[in-house]
Amino acid sequence: KIASKAFLNKSNFDKSAFQIWSKSSLQKESINSSVNFIDTNGTLLGGFGSVYPELNIKEKVSRKENLNKVIIFDENIFESNQKLVRGIYPINSQDSILGYLDVTILSDLNDLGFYSHPEFISSGKLLKKTAVSLDKILILDYQNRELRNIYGEINPSEEINKIILSSKFNNKNETWLNANLNKSDYLIFVKKINIDNVERVLAIALKNKELSFNLFDFFKVFFSHSLVLLIIILVYLLVSLNKKRNYFFNLRTQLLISFLIISIIPLILLAFYFRNLTEDKNNSAIYYKLGKRAFNVETYINKHANGDTLDDVYRYASNDLNVNYTIYDDKNLEYSTQDLLYDVELIPNIIHPKAYNSLILNGSQEVLIKDTIDKYKFNSFYYKANILGKEQIIKVSDAFNKILLPLSGTEANIFLFGTYSLAVILIVMLSAYLANRISAPLRKLTNATKSVAGGDLNVIINTNAQGEVKELETSFQYMLKEIKRNQTMLAEIEREEAWKEMAKQVAHEIKNPLTPMKLSVQQLVTAYTDKSEKFDGFFKKVTATILNQIETLKNIATEFSNFARMPRLKVERIDCIKAIQQSINLFTTENVKISFDSDLQQCIIDADAEQLKRTLINLIRNSIQANATSIVVILNEESEKYILTITDDGKGISPLIIDKIFEPNFTTKEDGMGLGLSLVKRYLTNTGGDVYFEKSNSNGTSIKLEFPKKFV
Repeated sequence: KIASKAFLNKSNFDKSAFQIWSKSSLQKESINSSVNFIDTNGTLLGGFGSVYPELNIKEKVSRKENLNKVIIFDENIFESNQKLVRGIYPINSQDSILGYLDVTILSDLNDLGFYSHPEFISSGKLLKKTAVSLDKILILDYQNRELRNIYGEINPSEEINKIILSSKFNNKNETWLNANLNKSDYLIFVKKINIDNVERVLAIALKNKELSFNLFDFFKVFFSHSLVLLIIILVYLLVSLNKKRNYFFNLRTQLLISFLIISIIPLILLAFYFRNLTEDKNNSAIYYKLGKRAFNVETYINKHANGDTLDDVYRYASNDLNVNYTIYDDKNLEYSTQDLLYDVELIPNIIHPKAYNSLILNGSQEVLIKDTIDKYKFNSFYYKANILGKEQIIKVSDAFNKILLPLSGTEANIFLFGTYSLAVILIVMLSAYLANRISAPLRKLTNATKSVAGGDLNVIINTNAQGEVKELETSFQYMLKEIKRNQTMLAEIEREEAWKEMAKQVAHEIKNPLTPMKLSVQQLVTAYTDKSEKFDGFFKKVTATILNQIETLKNIATEFSNFARMPRLKVERIDCIKAIQQSINLFTTENVKISFDSDLQQCIIDADAEQLKRTLINLIRNSIQANATSIVVILNEESEKYILTITDDGKGISPLIIDKIFEPNFTTKEDGMGLGLSLVKRYLTNTGGDVYFEKSNSNGTSIKLEFPKKFV
């Protein structure tokens, strides 16, 4: 359709050829090719590509042939190893031929297939499939022992040529070499082939990686891994934030965030500074190298413009200097080595407005412009030159001229991101370590305070801290010791005062019935001595009084007994699993591993929650004091009861005293009171449960607690 429209409208054939070429597979391949429009007389109307064949097509096509037939043939180029593969397709309209579309591909033994077209119009499929960047390799092409083609920035010495050509090949005509080129070590792969009686030796040299390249490759990998890691961290933080609203408010997290802000913000600023510094150096290098080429073009044209036409001089300058350039006369295009791109209107035929404003209106000598073609960005250097006494503007772009930079923008981004990502990760790790180290003593003190609030006065903390935190730890231990001592003293004093008060009250209450009893007995004795006739009646009266007073004494004894009894249990329905977990959490700072395992989701029992927690704290504390390093708590279910097993790897209990362990006032500790396990036994017995030792030896102790399922 594009070809028919071009012939019918007689429009810009170059532009139409470019449209056809860009939509074909030729655009995807790094080979020399072209699309041309030809009239019925064999005259070239226009085209686009990098191949310009002679248009001898009259022998191949005829009006009498099938108008829809595609003719494909080869053409050898005289005195060269090049060959053209051509396809000619007739474009017709209503049984008449409008013209021909010629598609040509160059088969060239000397063509290595790199950069046949500018990067922005060719997808470079060949280049994208390479395992290594082509900027880092050198290709040497020898034909009949003569160096014909070089791809790369290094010209090999005669010594290197001799080493390569005198190589010993294996049975596949291949070999590997190590050589020094331009003061750098290279690994060289050499392949020998024979094509059309031409002995061809291809040598591909790759520079051995230095530390900088190894680091760059490392950071390319690290770059991708860092992105994945950052995404995982962000997802984790979002999930944690939803689960724990106070996640960002504990001391350790606040310290971590503070350290990160203090450390990372300067690091980010440094990264931007070095990125801008690298970009400035690259811009300076581009400015210098493109400017040097523009100046060389001016010098060459002025030097060689003698007998030849100016167009020939322009072409010679491009070939001899290997520079692609454009010349403007004022603001209009005069000449370009890439004239096809201007013909197809891919690039405007007038000078860039910024360059015109800077050079013509403001009088600048040279300027570097950030230019674009579609979405492809490149740099264009504009230089106000004096060509044969006439002021003209030379444009040289890195879109058509290869500029080697120490570190490209993409490479700089990867290197800087990788470097600073590594630094950020190290900072995060160090900040997390410092935040944890600073907050750990305070967390231990906080958990110890919770343990004390839960009734565990035997807690011991060791933060290994110094300075104020150490003083706080010492003060806490001293306070805890004083609390225990004062608690013991207070209990003794309260007990003594209670007994004194009770003794006073009992003595007072006993005196009241004793006095009438004494008087009654005295009266009875007097009546008996006097042999009174009223003795019998008096005896009945006195004995009744005495019995009444004895009943009063009995009531006093009962009240005293009730007063001395332990407080009643506050039994309620609770989740045993929750109580177990709360008790275990009080020991998180202890130097012992406590694990809890249960297949139950809930364990509902009737119990006194505070008494149950004290029981569990008591048993876990006993295991820790027995030098246990591991405590395993397991909750299982049986038909009519729940079984809680607490197993440790401590020093165990001697078989000689294990029967006495639950007796009141029995203890093996120097400062013990012998009440802990007896209270555990009493509590479980009062709630319908039981406690007993499953085993106890030098390898550890296992104690079992039973809780009835039947609610009391």
